[in-house]
Formats: sequence, C-alpha cells, structure tokens
Amino acid sequence: MRHKIKRPQVEAHQIHFIQSISFNRSFLFLQFTNVDPSYINGNGTGSCRFQLVNMRQNVLFGFFTGNVTSPILRATSKPVTFRNPNEILQVHLAQGQSNSEMVVVWSTKNTTNNTVCYGDLIAPARCIPADVSTYTAADLCGPPASTTGWSDPGQIITATMTSLKPSTRYYYTVGSKNDVMSRRFSFRTPPDANPDAETNIIAFGDMGFGHLDGTNAYTRYLENPSLNTSRLILDQVNAGKADIVLHIGDLSYANGYSAEWDEFLYQIEPIASQVPYMVCDGNHESDSPNSSSYYDGNDSGGECGVPYERRFIMPRPETAKHWYGFDYGNVHVIMMSTEHDFTPDSEQLHFLDNHLQNVNREKTPWLIFAGHRPMYIDSTSSEGRSADQPVASLLRQHVEPLLKKYSANLAIWGHNHSYQRTCPVYNETCTAGATTHVVIGMGGAHHSNNAMPETPSWLEFQDRQFWGYSSIKTTKSKLEFWYIRDTDGVVYDYFTLEL
Repeated sequence: MRHKIKRPQVEAHQIHFIQSISFNRSFLFLQFTNVDPSYINGNGTGSCRFQLVNMRQNVLFGFFTGNVTSPILRATSKPVTFRNPNEILQVHLAQGQSNSEMVVVWSTKNTTNNTVCYGDLIAPARCIPADVSTYTAADLCGPPASTTGWSDPGQIITATMTSLKPSTRYYYTVGSKNDVMSRRFSFRTPPDANPDAETNIIAFGDMGFGHLDGTNAYTRYLENPSLNTSRLILDQVNAGKADIVLHIGDLSYANGYSAEWDEFLYQIEPIASQVPYMVCDGNHESDSPNSSSYYDGNDSGGECGVPYERRFIMPRPETAKHWYGFDYGNVHVIMMSTEHDFTPDSEQLHFLDNHLQNVNREKTPWLIFAGHRPMYIDSTSSEGRSADQPVASLLRQHVEPLLKKYSANLAIWGHNHSYQRTCPVYNETCTAGATTHVVIGMGGAHHSNNAMPETPSWLEFQDRQFWGYSSIKTTKSKLEFWYIRDTDGVVYDYFTLEL
C-alpha cells in the first residue's frame, strides 16, 4: 500500500493494522510512520513490518493522518488472505479432572471430523473425536466486546486424552481427518500424587502479549516485557525444568477486543503445548456490569468471562464456576476466583472449604493457594469497593481463616503489577507457621507504582522495577521459591519453606 503526503508531519501520521469482518471494520494495531527514516526525511514514502497472526479471515492495512484520537483514513490496502484459514492454531494443554487425563484445546475456522491422536510411542496409537464450540457477540455482556471489538473466534476445539500413565511422555497431534493435522507435540504426565515426588512450577500473573516490531494496540501500549518473560519460561520448559505453569489472572488484556486473544494464544503456544497451562480469572477476564462478577467495573471490556472460560478448559465444577483444585506430584493447588462472590454462604466459599477439607496432605504435603486480587498488598489503592485495600480486607475476613484452618503453605496472587513477599502472616501479624503470601503480578503489564509511604510490617521484600516470573520447586520437606527477572534471567529474590 502506498500513499504520498507532500509535507509529512511525523507525529500525525500512523499506519493501523486492521481486521476486516463481514459487518464491521475494527482497527486493532498501529505503528507510527516515523519507524521509517525515509518518510521522516520528506520523500513521503516508507514501509512498516507487521507480525501477522492467522485470524482465519482477511486482513487490511489502513493509512491515517490526524492523530490517534481523531484519525482520518486516507488509503487502504487490498485484502491480505491467509493461505489456510484452517491452520491448526493456539494449541494448549490443561490438567483434566484427574491425573490420568490431559485436555488439549486448539482453534481453526470451520473443520469437521476433528480429532486428537496420542500415544506414549513416537507413532500416536489412539485417535479420539474432539468437541467443537464457539461463542458469538450475543453471548457477551456489552461493548466493545459485542460491538467494535468483536471478531469471530472460529471453532474452539477440545479433546480430553484419557487413561494416561503417570510420569510418561506422550506424543500427540490434533486437527481434522478431512483437512489438516498439526505437527507432533509432546507432554509428560504428572506422577501419582505422593510426597516423594519433585515438582517444578512456573507461576506469574498479569502478562499480556507483545510484538517485536514496534506495534501497539489501538487502545493501549502492548505488554512487550511479556516477550522476555515468555522466552525465559520457554527455555525452562525446553530444558525440562518446568512441569506446569500457573497464570494467576489477567491473561491477554484483550479487554473486549477478540483478536487480542488470538495474539496472546499465539505467544504462549510454544509453552502451553508442552506443559499444562493452568489459569484463574482476573478482573480483565471477568468484570462487567450486569454479569456474575462481584464487582461493577468493566475491566473485561464486556467479555464477562466468556472468552476466558470457553478458551481455557480447567477442571472446574462447571464452566462458569471459576474455582477448582488439582494434585500435581507432591503439591495440591487450589485456584479461587476473586472476581466472584466469596463472602459467607456463597457457593465459592463453600466449595473452597469442602475442597480444602478433602486434600490428602499425606500424599500432597504442600498446599498452594492462588487467586488474582491479593489478600496482602502494599498499595495506596483504597477508594471504591473493588480497590486493592477493600478487597484485601474482604479476603482476610472470609478466606484467610480457611488458609489457617487447612495450613496453606503458600498463597500466590497477581493484580498489582509488582513482586511482593510477606513473612508467614495471619491477621496482618507475622506468625510462625502461617501462610507466606507472594504477589507475582510482574509477568509483563505496566508496573503499579503505588506503594504506600510506609512499608507494612508484614512485607519482607518488594520490587516494582523489573518484570519476570517465579519458579517453585517442592521436595518432600522443602519448598524453594525464586523470582527471576526477565531482563537477564538473574535471581532477584529467593526464599524457602520447610515442613
């Protein structure tokens, strides 16, 4: 696409990446034309490079003058067509309802006879049919998700691999017997729950996605630090040093722009196709007025949890009930939803109590509790029902007694884009044997620079300068925790817990 301007003004001219759909055009990503020096120098021509993720439909480019808030469309490209809209996309795994099951999810445009073939030898030995689902704009709760942000998610295809043997590497392919099958992927099943197992967990929150080419979303700056976080985690996975990933809410920051889920899943597929990628919901997945969310904000941009729960099939009691737990080796992990009611007599609080009561601590001596909004947080955010401090107080009032009752070893949280570690704490007092809380919202989103003037007495370490991830290793009697910063892979905090 070419468009010539006689007197280019660098700050006023942008190129927007746009996605064309049948009933609307939604401008999603942009680059400023000053990325090309020849355009700045005044000859009126230039070029930009964009990362194109297959979104199963045509893509257009537009050239704009004016500014981001009041753009004027000057020219559009011809439609860019993907060679195969039924390419196998967004492959990701999750633990099933038992350790002998693994769920795999992928996306295409419109295939039939979908299947996963898997086996513990090089050649897959068993093929089973997959289920197809999707969602429409009518399933969402409001704009922009149901209007300008809407694009067709295609088919969301799910299959559960069953009768898996423990501690075994399986190879699998997914796709359509009538169309195309994927390349071969592999994963290793967890061991049977037992105290002698060694478990390696990667955990973080609030990651988002990024682009290497200088692109930003039309509505916000992308989470480009997430690229380093993803790269370092993939290195750990490829080296066999990560058994499972926990992403503690605020996954893609799509905020109602459906195509941004495609971008996020493209970024995590190299990780999530090899190890279970376990998630809980955050405010940017679930919060929407007139929905089941406990808060009234619209941080999800009208998504109200629908893309999250349809794209990520966790071992929940039901699709729309965003709380669950599972064993992995010598660890039991329980995920709550801080975005849904957890007050007395709520279904979620009853679930948490009953579930924790039935954890076999002889088989899984380590108990890790997780949710998005923190129970302990150094933050000046205190105004409004959904602000950090009111939510933390509510969690301490209703959920913290369960952590004490069932002796949770570690609680991990996100939401605040920082790293914060407490002492073993109960009722805001450092207490031997109590739960240690860690905020791990440093996955890639822009930092929360809102520390209180006086550091709370229960806070032992915090960082708001770097991004990164946490690595957790458990043996029979010891839990080790590392905070790895993503600029250079250096350990920035380390602590241990012992039984």
